[in-house]
This record gives sequence, C-alpha cells and structure tokens, in this order.
Amino acid sequence: MAKIMVVDDQPVFREAMERALTESGLTEFLSLVEAENGLEALGLVEAHDDIRFAVVDIHMPVMNGIEFIRRFRADHSTRFDACHVFVITTEASRTLRAEMKELGVLAWLVKPVDPKLFIKTLRMRFGEAINEVRREAMG
Repeated sequence: MAKIMVVDDQPVFREAMERALTESGLTEFLSLVEAENGLEALGLVEAHDDIRFAVVDIHMPVMNGIEFIRRFRADHSTRFDACHVFVITTEASRTLRAEMKELGVLAWLVKPVDPKLFIKTLRMRFGEAINEVRREAMG
C-alpha cells in the first residue's frame, strides 16, 4: 500500500494530521508513517520505497525540513520524483517558499492549519496522484 509520511516534531500536530487523513477516507488506500524530524524521515524513505506523499514541517530539531527535503531529493531522486511534498510550517517567508518550490515542494500552508483546509488543499494540489493511488489500491 502506498504511504503518506508526516514529518513534524510536535506529536499533537501528527495526531491531528492522522485524524484528518482518517476522517477524509484517505487512509483506506494510503498507509500513514510518521517521523519526528528529518533524520527519522530519511530513515523511512530508505525503508519504504512506496512513499507517495510527504507532509513536512520546516522547524524541527536534529534535521530540519529544509535539509530533509534537500537530502531526500539528492540521495533518493527517483523516490523524490514519485513523491508529492507538502510543507506545513509556521514559516511564511516568500524567499523560503520560492526556494522550496525550486526543490520540488508543490504545496505550502502556514500553521496553524485547519485540518479541513489541509485535506482540501491536499486534494486540490494532488488530486490526480491521489486518484492514481486509489486505483492502484483497488487492483
């Protein structure tokens, strides 16, 4: 089953994203994996070749989201190209947003985020990819 990875150092945020994904029905065909920081997320990328979506915070200890995205893209380019990256962070800098877009980040929301807005944006930005994963899961 394809996976969606949530990378954030705040357990409450990860729980809210899990709840939103479950209530939206997306976890019927997407398995959720979680990491507290970018280093853990790289470990998940290495362990799972089927991560199709990544929801990433920027400000985290150990390895921040920027470094994670750079390393994911550099070290696992084929997997990165197959993954749709969505940044949700307190950072609103246009410069950083432009830098992330150049790295392949396709969606961005500023915290605090309403879970319904997250799901709506996820579907709006990645609807085609979500439908593809759903078809694959259905056989």
